[in-house]
Amino acid sequence: MQSYIRNGQEIFDQYCRSKCMCMYCHSKPAQSIMFPKAPEQTYVDVFPSPDQDQPDRNFKDERKRQCDYEAEVAVYRALEGLENNLVVLHSFQYTNLQRHLIKKVKGKCENPNNKEGECDFVVLGPSYCVIIEVKNMIHIEEKSRDSGPEVMRGEDSSWNKGMLALMGTLRKSVEQRRKIESLIKSIDQSTKVLQFTAYPNFSRSYQGQFQINENTNLNEETKLSVNDLSTIVFREDLSNFSNWWEQNVSTNILTAQMTYEVRNTLLTIWCTRRKLCDNKSRYSLGRCITDIDEQLRKGIITLEAKEGRSRAANPCITKAPEAISEYVGVHHLTSQQKQVFDSTENMLWINGPAGVGKSVILCGKLVDLAQSDTEDKIVLLRWIGKDNNSKLYQSALDKLNEDKDKDKDEDKDEDKQIYKQMSSSKHTMVELCEELKNLLAESEFKVIIVDMGVRSINQLTGVLDVVNDSHVFIDDVQEVLHLSTPDNIGILVNQLSELSKLYTVWITIDMAQGWYYGNPSVHFAREVNVITSKLTHGQLTSLAMNLRNTKEISDVLCVMRNQFVEPRINRDDVLDMVLPKQIPGHFIHGPKVIFHILTGVFSTNQFRDILIHELDKLTVGENSLKYTDTNTSIVHNSLFTLKPLVNDIIDSRCSNSNTDDRIALCHLVHSYSAEWPAVIVLHRVDKDSDESNQRQLYLMISRARVYCSVLFYTQDDDVLENNSFVLDLSDKVRDHAHIIRH
Repeated sequence: MQSYIRNGQEIFDQYCRSKCMCMYCHSKPAQSIMFPKAPEQTYVDVFPSPDQDQPDRNFKDERKRQCDYEAEVAVYRALEGLENNLVVLHSFQYTNLQRHLIKKVKGKCENPNNKEGECDFVVLGPSYCVIIEVKNMIHIEEKSRDSGPEVMRGEDSSWNKGMLALMGTLRKSVEQRRKIESLIKSIDQSTKVLQFTAYPNFSRSYQGQFQINENTNLNEETKLSVNDLSTIVFREDLSNFSNWWEQNVSTNILTAQMTYEVRNTLLTIWCTRRKLCDNKSRYSLGRCITDIDEQLRKGIITLEAKEGRSRAANPCITKAPEAISEYVGVHHLTSQQKQVFDSTENMLWINGPAGVGKSVILCGKLVDLAQSDTEDKIVLLRWIGKDNNSKLYQSALDKLNEDKDKDKDEDKDEDKQIYKQMSSSKHTMVELCEELKNLLAESEFKVIIVDMGVRSINQLTGVLDVVNDSHVFIDDVQEVLHLSTPDNIGILVNQLSELSKLYTVWITIDMAQGWYYGNPSVHFAREVNVITSKLTHGQLTSLAMNLRNTKEISDVLCVMRNQFVEPRINRDDVLDMVLPKQIPGHFIHGPKVIFHILTGVFSTNQFRDILIHELDKLTVGENSLKYTDTNTSIVHNSLFTLKPLVNDIIDSRCSNSNTDDRIALCHLVHSYSAEWPAVIVLHRVDKDSDESNQRQLYLMISRARVYCSVLFYTQDDDVLENNSFVLDLSDKVRDHAHIIRH
């Protein structure tokens, strides 16, 4: 028992002390400290909607389980928003052995690792504990909503069964809560413990459905006590949770007390799960980011059933082909992605927003061709810049090269690299084309990766003149076309079409991101029509499901994306294809996006303190994020005089100047195709162009896979307190981001 108390104190000292935001936001109360730092990942699939169900393939149960999970997430987010110096433990459980130790049970403990008790949330206040169990009865709520509360209290047998099920969930939750209360009381009998059951999808107007009345044909034994009924948390309560907490918790604990033994023991139990005090790093934000990032990078967007359980295969998700699973490292694709990968079109334009997997598919197709026995060369053209960490294609080709080396005979010549990388920044246009021409004609490299520096359509068409006997892949071409005229775009499309008669020509593009801003509708439609009029129906495809980012980041991006898609609701079929809305492709949750808004006159010290705080958060605790350019990036649109300050902050955290031990500092124009687990966005707001702000911010946020914080500032005479762009965006994303005004 003493080891639990000691370990809990270490955890509290390391992760819970000094987490108040007061130091840089003028005594703003601290938010809840959440453990883990993001909701537990339990049911991440996006299943078909009810109208897609077939008689022999019904996914009602799977959708319900997913809704169960999202109900927990709703309560997690409500607790996260409280400002009461709370510690919140999500998915709390304890074993027989832990019960044995804490309750000082004599004799041998049978089945020590078996789970003895669990609940969804244990909240540790300064002087009290709150236990919250979450239940989801969405099918009952939907039936109630369709028929009305009074109608649904009749003698209908199906409704009576539904009521029994509903009250059964409440009764079960009461049993679970009381088990946890008993555990807490065995540590210290005097501890004040409050208990609640949350129904996030039940409206308070249906509170009477939990009651027995004379019109309900149910046995008296099913009746719930008045005390049990008073502990229900409804949907409206969660939407204004601070007020609910004040009325139902704060006013009931005025004379409460809780010893540090209770707090420390519960912290240790949550941390260790079924082992003995060996996993304190579960509390670390860095560990949280690393674990979620691995899930996203590997495309684990469907979870295997737990041992002893079965679940229907998700028809929306398929195993990735070998070229992608083995070499790109992504295990699953959506059915839409798989269809695109399987396309037999020589010419294919893959259009869609950030994070839908365009580059993953392009890389997989490139690897697939590189594995073939043909002598045809492959040229990849892409636009990246300084501090861009994109190694997607190089990593895939390195793995392919290793596999080819293993298959070679021992007596053959020394191993040869399968690809060559060249950068236009080190060449003039003439030199670039000449070296590329020589590589294609004389070298044994199968793949040539050309990092194009200048976003010039003339440079692009010039390079294509040289590679007219090769397969061509072009990644993220939108900026080049955005800066071009319709006539030049037409020349490029004709050139690619001619090449595709004999070779594979695949292009990725986000037409909306490249063209929408600054282009009147008529100009936008004319430029897009130059492409679409020259392509057959199968040569232009669009993807819409975001898979790169966590659900939280994806939700923010969806809001921003739809802001510039919705004005074109009355559009023709062509624009429907080139401006697809962005939708979440999974329910992998991560830390909430943070918006820091400097509303007053710009302060260098305040700017510095917030940036330092954000960097410090990522490296606290065991298994925290290391300072490398593959883990963390500061992405900005225009630092100007602040760049030396930001560089000094980076230098102070890195042991040397090597790129392997540095935080990346990347300008947005160099960030295409790049992505990091954690991104801090420094967004200098343009007071004269909301459209420019929107476009730049969308690109910068989309670079973050798991963690993203944004610092809005301006160095102009104006302040952001009443800035239209900041106010409008903050209002639209308030359900998906934590907004802090300084």
